Amino acid sequence: MKWTNNYNLPEPLVKAVVNDKYSKTGWISTTQLIDSPQVRQLKYEHRDEIEEDVVDAIWALFGSATHSIIERAAENCEDYLSEIPLEIEVLGKALSGTADLYDKKSKTLYDFKVTSVWNLVLNDDHWQWEAQLNTYAYMLREAGYEVDNIKIIAILKDWKKSEVERNYSTGKYPPKQIGEVDIKMYSQKAMLKYIEKRMQLHLDAVDGKILECNERERWARPSTYAIKDPSKKRALKVCNSEKEAEEHRIFLTEKKGVKNLIIEVRRGTNARCEGFCPVSRFCEQYRRM
Repeated sequence: MKWTNNYNLPEPLVKAVVNDKYSKTGWISTTQLIDSPQVRQLKYEHRDEIEEDVVDAIWALFGSATHSIIERAAENCEDYLSEIPLEIEVLGKALSGTADLYDKKSKTLYDFKVTSVWNLVLNDDHWQWEAQLNTYAYMLREAGYEVDNIKIIAILKDWKKSEVERNYSTGKYPPKQIGEVDIKMYSQKAMLKYIEKRMQLHLDAVDGKILECNERERWARPSTYAIKDPSKKRALKVCNSEKEAEEHRIFLTEKKGVKNLIIEVRRGTNARCEGFCPVSRFCEQYRRM
């Protein structure tokens, strides 16, 4: 991968970003395992063509710094283990990962995420967190540890005190810049089945049988249909289907006497493909979409 510095950041900061890469062990990491096989394979095939600007990796650097500070502090806490290297063999290939923090007394696996308030509060589909942490829990158990609880400690990079007061009545905004999420746990049997299935998908991708990215992997947001009065800025109602929108438009017209309503189509997006995937320009699926 080629690094660019289009915003002329100071050399020490650039070097901090460029050198902030973990040492790869095993054939595939846990993070890669749960992610799209298509993205991983395209990254490999076009590894010498991919470009990333250092400014786009600043938050990743912040996350790495947070992990390093916690790791150093945990060295003086006898009831905790931190940054535990893990590796198992699955279908003849080595799967590796690093567990953030393990509480030996409560048998709790913790993982730290530097993330947004939106991701913690409004996103109700934390499938990646669930898959990653349960894979770590499986690997920890295989290494001889008992895991009774799995938790995410979310450090909210965009938290604002003013928003707490503004959203006090709803109770939806986090009261502090730290949030804790309990992750549902799965059995060893269920996780082995999941891990083997994911490993096979990545092996198939290497052999040319690539499974295209699904909606979750594309961070897809479906189209919505807004019923609007052209004279007003805000929509009267936003529906998930054109049929639902048309039925409600007729209801408002015939039963409520609201005239001249229109249906505005708000086209869906594939957020990852459009702004966050480093290999989208090499992707046939994205070209079709």
